[in-house]
Order: sequence, then structure tokens, then C-alpha cells
Amino acid sequence: MPLSAQQKRERRAAQRGVEAQDAARGQRKPRNRAPTGCYWDPQPGEATGTWRKFLTDEAVDVAEAKRARDAALRRKETTRAARARLSALGSMGAGCSTDHRASFARLQEAAEELASAAAAADAVDEADGAAAGDAAATEDAPAELYFDVAGHGRLMAATSDDAGFVGCVAHLPRELLGVASGSTRCRIEARVDGAAASGADAYVVRLIVDDSLRVLTAAELLPNLKPSKRRQHALAVEAARLHTVLDGTFDAPDPSAPRPDLRRFKGTSPLHVELRTLSMRVWLSQLLGGRWSGTVAQLRAAYNRETQRRRRLDDDGDRRVRQRRGSTVQQHGNRAGAANRRGRARAMPPAYNAARNAAELCAHDAHAHEHAEAVDVGRLGACAVCGDTEPCEDPDDASHKLNRYMCTFCGALLFPGEATREKARGRYATKWRGATCCSKGAVDLPPIERDERVEALWPTRRARSCSSRTGASSTTASRSRRQR
Repeated sequence: MPLSAQQKRERRAAQRGVEAQDAARGQRKPRNRAPTGCYWDPQPGEATGTWRKFLTDEAVDVAEAKRARDAALRRKETTRAARARLSALGSMGAGCSTDHRASFARLQEAAEELASAAAAADAVDEADGAAAGDAAATEDAPAELYFDVAGHGRLMAATSDDAGFVGCVAHLPRELLGVASGSTRCRIEARVDGAAASGADAYVVRLIVDDSLRVLTAAELLPNLKPSKRRQHALAVEAARLHTVLDGTFDAPDPSAPRPDLRRFKGTSPLHVELRTLSMRVWLSQLLGGRWSGTVAQLRAAYNRETQRRRRLDDDGDRRVRQRRGSTVQQHGNRAGAANRRGRARAMPPAYNAARNAAELCAHDAHAHEHAEAVDVGRLGACAVCGDTEPCEDPDDASHKLNRYMCTFCGALLFPGEATREKARGRYATKWRGATCCSKGAVDLPPIERDERVEALWPTRRARSCSSRTGASSTTASRSRRQR
């Protein structure tokens, strides 16, 4: 409902009163989020309010603070001065004076010298790092302690091993520890010197309940440790074996040496990395006939190069065929070729292929007819109960009707070889259907018109069987009457 003039005047007067009250109280607080560490000062009597800091009550310019924050986050490469400097450097090689070209050439020479010096420094650092690594390996050798074990005397053992047995806690069998009662919880303290490759390492084991020491071999400890520790021990034994092979002598090159399966050592632990490196070194040493030497990067490059070369020698032709067929370009070409062939086939006259095929099919091949073998395809419309090659003995029986080779949808007679199993759901209620007769009842043909005169010329088997049964029954009846 529209407002009257009096109502409009009252509304304007109320609005002026509110504005006057707001001017007395100051400006309202903005709806945006307050700056961090600030509060809103409405400043009564002033035109606008302002944000002030809590601690110092200083006025804060929000727009200026936002510009300063954006400038701090902006990258130097995107500033106008940086773009101008990059464009000046890029234009020194072309479209500039001779002095600028000379200075650009000097800059290039200085850059090349710096690059060569950096490469030399990297080589020196790498050599120093290798030396430092050898020294660290010597310094980080496992600490050795002395243990007084009953029956073995004073033994010196290392407090660490590659297999990771030292420090493990496990429950060992009583017969192995020689105790009759009490807890069998033990801790492996150290490893006594032994041949790691043969698995004959001896370990100092402490029985926690009485703090007694015993010496057990790795073979005795393995069945009682966790599966992860057993796997780690197997890796340590393999590493020791590879070290032994690598430290041995290689008499002559062996081109038929089998390539190692690095997938066995897929872990990321230092032991897995060492096993992969040792396997590659041993294989390359066998191919070379001597100990292979080089950095880890050179080792991987040589291993990959030799692997690719052997793979190409084995199946170079098949590999190239697979690559060609699997390439995207080849697949696109095949699809385009198929599309072109379909287009040419559509452009041909409709009866071109049919006429050509009919002529080829109708041509008599005497040689093929002479060498052809007779194949029994069964009787058309036979019954599966009576046999595929024999006529049905009782066509009126329900089981014979159900198993007759006739399409359950359209009633077409079928050969036993072309009939397909189907549920008895069609008009004729048989267990069979044809493949090309009615497409599972999709084509509904009208029933065949019959003429009595034609039917009289071609009596059905049913009429003959009925007449034969009628004659047989009358003959039997006459014989029985005569006997009476």
C-alpha cells in the first residue's frame, strides 16, 4: 500500500533524527574483518572513524598496510625495474652497438670460466667427500666390548652387526638356554667374530631374569626371532657373499653371465641399496673379466646401457613391432585407414560386392568337390529324445514336443547342429531356438495357409502312423474274436 504524504514526512523526520544521533555518537564500525591488533574508534564529532592499535592507540591506515603487505609478497622478478633489467640484458646480443656486443662476449667468456671452475671445484669436493667417507667408515667402526662368559672365558665382541641381531629381545627355548624354570626373555648384547657368509656368527646373549651370559650361534637364534630379522639376516649373508665374489679374481670375461634380478632388493634401507650396488658391480666385473671400478652414477649408466644392448639383441624385431603398434600415431593411422575403407565401400554400387560374391560362390570347383568329406548334420526337425538322426517315435508326447529341434518362437524346423538352448517360453514351447530365423521372436510371420487338396497329396507321418496303429488294432481285435 503506498504511503501518504503525511507518512512520508514523518519517515523523513525520523531519519534526520537518527542521522543526527549517529553524528553525535560517531561513525559506525565497518562490516569488514578488523585488522590484527586494532580496535575501531568512531571519533564522535568527526567526519569519519578510524582503526587504532591496542597498545599505542596510533591510527592505522588499512589501505596503506595492505599495499605494504602486497609489496612484500611480490617477487622481485615481476617488478618494473627487474623487467627493464632483463630486457636490457636480453637485447645486448642483437640489435645493439659494437661496444655492447663486445661486452656481451666478455660476459659469455666470464660465465664459461666460472662454469669450468665450478666443475673443477665439484670434482675436488667429490674426491674429498669420498676420502672423508672412508675415514668416517673407519671411525664409525662398531665398538668392541669384553664379556666374561662361563665356559668361554673373556670374549671381545662388537656391539653392532649388519644383520641387526644386536639389541633384539626374544624368548628363547629352555633347552637352548639350559634352564628349567623362570622367564626365558633374553637380549642379544654383541656379536663375536665369525664368518658372516657361512652363517656361523656367534652372539653373546644375556638372560634378563638372572643377568647371566651365554654364547649362541646365528643358526640357533634365527628360528626364534621375528620374520623381519630373519629376512635382514638373509640379506646380510647375501651381501657378504657378493663382497667375497667381488674381492676374488676374475680369470676371463664371461659374456653369458646372467643379469642379476634387482627386484629382490626393492627396499630403501642402506642394506638394500648396498645389495643393488654390489649385484651390479659383480655382474659388470664378470662381463669385463676384472674388477669394475667407477662412481655410483657411472655404475648405473653402464648397467642400464648393457641391459638395453642385451635386450635389443634378443628381440629387436619383435620389440620394434610392438612399439610401432602401440604408438599413438600408428593407432590413429589404422583408424583413419579403416574409416577410408568404409567410405569407399559405401560409395560403391549396392550390388557390386553381391554380384562378385555370387559369381565366386556359384563357380564349380571340381577339385574341392572331389576332396570334400560327407558330414552328417542330422535330421531336420528331429527329436533330442529319439536321436539327432532318427525320426521322432511319439510326436504327440509332451517330452518329445519339448525336445524337438524347432524354434520355440516361430516354429522353424532346425538341424541339431544349429539349434541353441533356450527356455520354453515361446509360442511352440520347445527348448531350442534358431540363430537366423526370427531373432528370438522379433520377426512375427503370419501362419502358413494350407489347402486340403495339397495336404491330401502329401500325407503327414502322423496320419500314416495313426492309420498303421488303427490297422494293427483292428487285426488284433479280429484275431481275439476268432480265438473266442
